[in-house]
Amino acid sequence: MDRAKKTAGKAKNATLNKNRFASFAYVPKKFPVVPFGLSTDNSSVLSGILERDSSLKEAMTGLMSEAKAPGTMVGYDRMTRKFSDFCSSSGYTYPKFSEAAVLHFVITLDKEKASWATICQVKPALGLVEKMTGTDNTAFTDMVKMFLQAAKRRAADHKPLVKKAGLLPDDTLFRLYPVCFLPHLQGVSSADPILLRTFVGVVIVYFTFCRFNCLSKLRAMDFEDNGASIQITFRSAKNDQFHQGQITCVTNNDTIIDPVLIIRNYFQLCNMRFGFDNKDTTFVNCVLRRNRHGWFTDKSRGVSYSTATKDVRRMLEKVGIPSRSRTHKSFKSLGVTRTLDAGVAPEHVMHQGRWRTTGMPNHYKVNSIQFKEDIASQVPV
Repeated sequence: MDRAKKTAGKAKNATLNKNRFASFAYVPKKFPVVPFGLSTDNSSVLSGILERDSSLKEAMTGLMSEAKAPGTMVGYDRMTRKFSDFCSSSGYTYPKFSEAAVLHFVITLDKEKASWATICQVKPALGLVEKMTGTDNTAFTDMVKMFLQAAKRRAADHKPLVKKAGLLPDDTLFRLYPVCFLPHLQGVSSADPILLRTFVGVVIVYFTFCRFNCLSKLRAMDFEDNGASIQITFRSAKNDQFHQGQITCVTNNDTIIDPVLIIRNYFQLCNMRFGFDNKDTTFVNCVLRRNRHGWFTDKSRGVSYSTATKDVRRMLEKVGIPSRSRTHKSFKSLGVTRTLDAGVAPEHVMHQGRWRTTGMPNHYKVNSIQFKEDIASQVPV
């Protein structure tokens, strides 16, 4: 046994010495935990099931931890922790809470001038706690709902205006191409691979209208080269939580901003392989690392949102475009705006963006002052 442990230790050390980034790539296995400070014992129904079959505890915990989408669960967890602390300090019980506890909490949030977003989370978050604990009588009575609605109205007075992503010039991609992409085609040894990766990412966002979260999940195997077009399979999205998959295509055009050629050259430069059959699981928006031999791709990791945003802003600054408030979403808005301005029907833009309603394209469209002036000039007198 001791010899086996020593051998395993040596093998692990050898691996770490061979790849100095190995420790960063290691992700410990995460076991699901019951959310919101609850336990399986909080529900008489669930605890009864476990009494019959205790082997179901891990499966039950996993299901409870994914009652909603991951991002939603994170947001609800913050709210339930806040409410749990309030109950503890104010003499109320949790997770079995009363009408008075919620009403007291809402009034306190209003006194503390909590944000509109915070107040909007009270009912869905605490309502989910009630469902998980199997509460028969909800604490959200008509009185609680009335006070909650009033608190939302008061908070809305101070809610900041919703601002769309910073608008980019129409020729942004053309200005970026010779700085970020062309040097790599020419074999310039000093070409920056971070700019290359960032440029290809925003090209994909511009032509497919995808969210950064969708871009970050794309792997090489999700791209199929069909010659004049490239088929991209988005395996999951905000509106596709059950991973049914959505397919979008990008096609050749007659400009240097040809998404098919750009993606094809990027795959060649990064040694990625097209097609599901090749099973290439490399993240397209992958982490790039550097050692004494140069840059290499960390195939197992995608770039975080914060890093990607910094890279986008640094890229824009390289060509003299103001970077403040600009993100990947700016390229999405630019793509949607230019497509609609070109006269493409909203239902076709909806299809390309994998949306479910024709109203979504207008949500991302940025209307310039010139556009607003043109509309205003058509008002008859």
